[in-house]
Amino acid sequence: MSSSFPFIPRKVAKAGKVTTSASSSRTNTIPLAAVAVVSNAGGPSRVEHAPATAKGKGKQKDTDRASAEEDYATLVCLSLSDYALWSNPELRMAVESHLEGFVPLNDLMYHSPYFSNLSSTSEAILAKAIRTHTSDTLEVRMVVSEPAKGNWYKRGISNVKDVGGGYEVRRKDWENAVNLAGTMTKDVWDGLTVYVENIPVRFRSIAGIVRFIQALLHPETSLPTYVQHISLPGHDSEAKCKGFALVTLSAPEGVVQLINCWPWQGNGEKGLEEEEKRDEIREARRLRMRCMSKKRWEEMGREYVAHRARLLEQVAGHQDAANNFEDSEASGCKHSPSPSVQTASSLPDYPEGCLVFVRNVHPSTNKTTLRTLFSTAFANSADADGIDYVDFNKGLNACYLRLKAPNFATQLVAHFTSHQTAQSDGLDSTGTQAPDKGKAIQVDLVTGTREEMYWGKVPEKVRREVVARMHSQPAPQVSRDTMEPKTTSPRPQATKSKATATLLQSDYPQRCLVFVRNVHPSTNKTTLRTLFSSAFDEGEEGIHYIDFTKGMDTCHLRLKSPALATRLVSRFTSHPTVQIDGLDGIGTQSSQTSNIAKTIGVELVTGTREEMYWGKVPEKVRREAAVASAAVETRDREDEEEERNLKKRWRRK
Repeated sequence: MSSSFPFIPRKVAKAGKVTTSASSSRTNTIPLAAVAVVSNAGGPSRVEHAPATAKGKGKQKDTDRASAEEDYATLVCLSLSDYALWSNPELRMAVESHLEGFVPLNDLMYHSPYFSNLSSTSEAILAKAIRTHTSDTLEVRMVVSEPAKGNWYKRGISNVKDVGGGYEVRRKDWENAVNLAGTMTKDVWDGLTVYVENIPVRFRSIAGIVRFIQALLHPETSLPTYVQHISLPGHDSEAKCKGFALVTLSAPEGVVQLINCWPWQGNGEKGLEEEEKRDEIREARRLRMRCMSKKRWEEMGREYVAHRARLLEQVAGHQDAANNFEDSEASGCKHSPSPSVQTASSLPDYPEGCLVFVRNVHPSTNKTTLRTLFSTAFANSADADGIDYVDFNKGLNACYLRLKAPNFATQLVAHFTSHQTAQSDGLDSTGTQAPDKGKAIQVDLVTGTREEMYWGKVPEKVRREVVARMHSQPAPQVSRDTMEPKTTSPRPQATKSKATATLLQSDYPQRCLVFVRNVHPSTNKTTLRTLFSSAFDEGEEGIHYIDFTKGMDTCHLRLKSPALATRLVSRFTSHPTVQIDGLDGIGTQSSQTSNIAKTIGVELVTGTREEMYWGKVPEKVRREAAVASAAVETRDREDEEEERNLKKRWRRK
């Protein structure tokens, strides 16, 4: 099991919206999304605040501008920190290659990860922020060079870099910084990194975390160089902090102070009572902020992965044992081994002789059309459903077919070899006589190394399920009335338990899934439930769950029983319906509209597609759905049995 996922020790709730009032202090963190929205002319940043009075409107704008500039200056410091020079060889090379250690400010913004989630920002604003807030550590200068002759005649040139100018920035101690970066190692930086959790809401940004940690450790100074790097684990491409971060410091004393004052368990060391008056300390106490070293954080991550693996193994073991018990109970057989039944260890790793490679299909076709087309090879057979799965990607003219048994694969190859067939278009599911042999559909049986390499790329679970289905014995015939295997001595008293055991042999409710196409992309689950409930009687709730994502024109419907799924498919197949808009919960007959392409299409999902869908659903949900489906079917059969008995009694009278 891979341990690449970052470890989050506990669930952190999503931060609620924080309203910024007009009286906010200067230390309030301006969200990065707001900081990024600036005017092209280098004016003040546009940040939303609560309405202010006309008298204090100018002061509010000045405060917003100063806070944004402070955030920008902090991000530039992080981009030129010792950690940044060590982790980015290109940046270090750029500093070393310049005689005076300057780096173009525009290039620093482009390569720094801290500016990647911000919209375009004027260099003039950054230069002003550096001079105002970090003049003790950074130095910025304007570069003015003679523009190229051709640029004088170009219109629309508004950026200084287009005419050969710009700003450059450097650290005042750049020589020592470059030498220090060459001596640092990953182990040293890991020892200077602390995992911080429950960060106050108003500090949940990169620049805000820097100011917050700086205020906790060194409130008497405003130098941001004490914090070297900020990482947001588990956020991937998200720029929003959710209350936890990995903070890299420049000195080990800060690591010890954070861990001792804000330990992972316990109340921490005493001595902060006098500092409780500070806002940062009070907020951290209120949110129960806690810290641990990065080494301990990684250890807990490995412990979590190992514990999760043990739980999955235990669940799999209990599941296998339960399935074996249910199978034995449903069949009514003893647990003595049968020589005709193969064990799991004796089965091959993949179904040999069941793979066919196909060329010259239409690139714009789809899996449903291909399944119908190639099923014509079994039209005269007793079992016309010989295709297990169609492995096809849109835009290609080739695909793989997985057949249910080797005899199906041989029959399909023989049919399309003797019948030269071609697809006239992407929706041609019957095929036409190929005018040229080179354009005809070609099918080849895949064997040997090619077959082994193909199945090696298929997930192991899918391979084993295909092999198990191919080598399984045919299921016993089941009576409609009792749902029991037909035997010479029927046992009606065990009808209910046997039926439930038979239905629960699978981990999911079989034949209860319906795939729907051409719903309106702006619709919602409530409207869809109303629309598709028209297939049932008034007051009858047949839909268990609607799996729909806003903006899509397809969805899956989970029905409460196979009978209800069949009724829904039959209803919308015989009554072509169109959803006019997103709130149309009634539907319109497609004959009354001019756009036939939007007719809602419904399809019962079975076989491999059904297994793959339920495999992505959490196990608890799958089992609950299976139990609910079994209960509905049992109740329906009892009602049918009672109705038949009533009819018999009336006939006797």
